[in-house]
Amino acid sequence: MDLKKRTGISILLLVAFYFFVGSTVGVRAAYVNYAEALQKSIYFYDAEKCGPGITGGRLEWRGDCHTEDEFYGGFHDAGDHVKFGLPQSYTAATLAWGLYEFEDAYVQTGQYDHMVEILEYFADYFLRCWDGSRFVYQVGDGSVDHGYWGAPELQKPDDWPRPSYSTTDGAASDQCASAAAALTIMSLDGIRASECLTAAEQLYDLAVANRGLGFSGGFYNSSYDHDEMAWAAVWLYIATGNEDYLDDIMHVEDGQYTGYLSRIVDSPEDDWQNIWVHCWDTVWGGVFAKLAPITDNSQHWWFFRWNAEFWSGGEIPHEESGDTNFIATTPAGFSWVNGWGSARYNAAAQLQALVYTKETGDTRFADWARGQMEYIMGDNPMGRSYIVGYSDNYAEHPHHRAAHGSTTNSMDDPPEHRHTLWGALVGGPDMEDYHVDSTSDYIYNEVACDYNAGLVGALAGLYLHYGSGHQPVANFPPPEGDVDEYSMEAKVEQDSDSRSQVTVRVTAVPVHPPHYGYGVSARYFFDISELIDANQSIDDVSVELYYAGEGEGTPQLNGPFAWDGSIYYIDTDWSECPLYGSRELQFGLVVAQGPDYTTHWDSSNDWSMQGLSSEHSVTEYIPVYLDGTLILGTEPSGTTTTTSATTSTTTTAATTSTTTTAATTSTTTTAATTSTTTTAATTSTTTTSGGGCDCGTCNWYGTNVPTCCESCSGWGWYDGGCRRSCVCEGSCPGGETTTTTAATTSTTTTAATTSTTTTAATTSTTTTAATTSTTTTAATTSTTTTAATTSTTTTAATTSTTTTAATTSTTTTAATTTTTAATTTTTAGAGCTCDSGCDGTAISPNFSQNGSGQYCWQATSGNYINSWNLAKLEVNDTDYTNKFTFTSSFPAKIDGVWYIYYNSSVPWGHFELNN
Repeated sequence: MDLKKRTGISILLLVAFYFFVGSTVGVRAAYVNYAEALQKSIYFYDAEKCGPGITGGRLEWRGDCHTEDEFYGGFHDAGDHVKFGLPQSYTAATLAWGLYEFEDAYVQTGQYDHMVEILEYFADYFLRCWDGSRFVYQVGDGSVDHGYWGAPELQKPDDWPRPSYSTTDGAASDQCASAAAALTIMSLDGIRASECLTAAEQLYDLAVANRGLGFSGGFYNSSYDHDEMAWAAVWLYIATGNEDYLDDIMHVEDGQYTGYLSRIVDSPEDDWQNIWVHCWDTVWGGVFAKLAPITDNSQHWWFFRWNAEFWSGGEIPHEESGDTNFIATTPAGFSWVNGWGSARYNAAAQLQALVYTKETGDTRFADWARGQMEYIMGDNPMGRSYIVGYSDNYAEHPHHRAAHGSTTNSMDDPPEHRHTLWGALVGGPDMEDYHVDSTSDYIYNEVACDYNAGLVGALAGLYLHYGSGHQPVANFPPPEGDVDEYSMEAKVEQDSDSRSQVTVRVTAVPVHPPHYGYGVSARYFFDISELIDANQSIDDVSVELYYAGEGEGTPQLNGPFAWDGSIYYIDTDWSECPLYGSRELQFGLVVAQGPDYTTHWDSSNDWSMQGLSSEHSVTEYIPVYLDGTLILGTEPSGTTTTTSATTSTTTTAATTSTTTTAATTSTTTTAATTSTTTTAATTSTTTTSGGGCDCGTCNWYGTNVPTCCESCSGWGWYDGGCRRSCVCEGSCPGGETTTTTAATTSTTTTAATTSTTTTAATTSTTTTAATTSTTTTAATTSTTTTAATTSTTTTAATTSTTTTAATTSTTTTAATTTTTAATTTTTAGAGCTCDSGCDGTAISPNFSQNGSGQYCWQATSGNYINSWNLAKLEVNDTDYTNKFTFTSSFPAKIDGVWYIYYNSSVPWGHFELNN
């Protein structure tokens, strides 16, 4: 029997148009074109590709990357570059499921070949990772990778190692089963059918024989493996007809389920309300969408239908008239289950609803999905499309390194993305229909492979129902056009009758695709006619290199060389330096005295001095060359290149230090030699700037967090080899030990001729953190005085002193001073322990907590709790760590109260109490 049903639809005349709607979901009209949205949503996966063979593909700004991976290929998880197991296999399975259910939509919109291309890339990777006995399910480590914010093509393996994790490291039945499901569905889609199905059967058998959860480093921990096992089994039954797979799911002994269903329901007579949705960790929604039509079992149909009704938020009433249990909706009617990726869960629910309509003919569910999708497309109070590049008002700043295109490892630089991340579904709105379009906001604007998985299938289903006349964009994607990949800036440090001292800054950002620029040089032209008039020659001009900038390779300063008559030039040569971003070089042209014992230097006639001042500015008169060929600027002869009028000025931040040397004055930037150590709470946090030091570990969200730190903001990043720490906020609810030690702070003594700023004789610094007060006073302590934009920031909860030398930071004292401060230890309270005597904060539904720390709460009501990535969650001393649980199964209240204890050591910990 052909189990693969297809919905036939006549191909209508396709005319592009704007279809405005005024649905009950949103408050503003949206541009609706399901063919275009489907087309663009698939392109997101071209941006996520990893491995060789990417250069020259569908996106000009993506190229080969991570080709040194032991198991190359596959897809990056999100804006990061790890290949995580569960979200990758979930994505492949869900994309393939969408193609399986709604293939006609892909054919009619011209997207079938592209979708198959993406699925083949998944299949090739999974097959490469399986050798018949060992399955590699993850490549890369989030705690390492998340310190990098740049192009994947430029991520060096020596700096950012990418280990592999496989079944030889321990059981990983969740990972194997999820991949088996993906391979099975892809085989049904005709993608390497025989190979994929054989591998799927083998992976499933391995999972059955070795139950246990795989590694994710705390980023994608599975709750259990029963759902992945059932997801694989139901598809293997569809592919093979072997009823043993169904028995694995539904086996009953003595009236009780003993198969995979036993994890969620006791017997065939019991009810179970699925209030979640098909997603990377919980695929029960998908299981019953396929199991119910196969078994035609009333219980399985009830599970499938009830979940779809629940997600409608009451728009579709439950068949049981007394059941009023529905998902919460925003004021504008958007079904909302979780703030971290609200749109992804909603899109997956739409896919389930459309499959239900396909199986039953009940179009109420397709109508509900239509209204929800139109909200995502822009029919919402923000008037914003949450699909990047779709409509003329969309989220423009997704949390995605490759599309952002930073050269300084900073999410804030550049302020606008270099590239459009076509079709990416961003995180979406909060419970109040609000959204923040910010690159650094990884909740509102996160993108990920699993986010788009449900979106693609839902768009295909909606096209078949409501897409008559819609058509994709022709000749897509549009070329990005010419990009100013190189620019030159310069400024004058000193100019007199005896010398010119100049800093040049070359910026190289070759982005099609990103690669390091080698062979770059520039020429500074000057005229010595005034020296010739004074009976001097070029021999009286010496060239001095003062500063070669920071970065790999050593630039060269060559010359002077004759150009034409009295015009000469010096060559600033970065040809052996891998350039991506900005690099500075400072030099001096120093002139000897003439026969009359005076100097005669005059830079006013120098070609390259034109337009320069004491501030950096773009100049065309210091031409730039690539492998000796002029590519930017104008030579004295008039030879020029065509440059865009939109040439931008790029200023490096944080990692650029400048040393200026005058005739008798020396200014030293102390970013690399001065360290400030502040030890707060029970964690010692060291913040330095520059120079190969180790300042602690900050991962994706900056988790150099002391115990009980409520939350952590900021980004852990490398600066000249030093990992900066994050900034912590909040406080302990009690019971932490804080030790502050300012031990042997040593300052830098400048030369006698350097201007200095000396602090007062006795400096007292007082930092108060929540319930812990620490005061450190050091006699005759020297103070760091920064110049330009240097700032010192002290935050509450954990005292963190951050010194940022964005331009030139100078630290001077009158003499070398070494101060040793006392060590102060303060202990408060008895710690975060929650029992019947805990004085916890009262909470009520709908309550949620994210982040690291320990908390004690009291609750008297609620329907269920859920948590993930926690070290401990207890209710009246009963463990519910990282579980979804109805409160009906809680232990008895104590004095009418549930006492809840929360403990998380990572900032992506989560707890929620809901009705």
